[in-house]
Amino acid sequence: MTQTENFKMQYDKLSNIASELKSNPEIDIDALLVKVKEAVACHKQCKARLEAATKELDGILQETSAEEPQDVVRTVISEDIPF
Repeated sequence: MTQTENFKMQYDKLSNIASELKSNPEIDIDALLVKVKEAVACHKQCKARLEAATKELDGILQETSAEEPQDVVRTVISEDIPF
């Protein structure tokens, strides 16, 4: 599994859990604990991958001495990803 596939899988799980919790406000406490633990694990993996990708992109952009695109990449990442 590639890092992109893993990120997508974890992000999809996180989104599904959020949707499930929003649609079921009276979820059983034990089920809630399981969902929250899973969501936290997915969030950590997504965040770590985003940080690694941002570092890699910064390195690539520094190599090309393009300062403006770095700001664009950071803006897109920070506005599109809710964490």
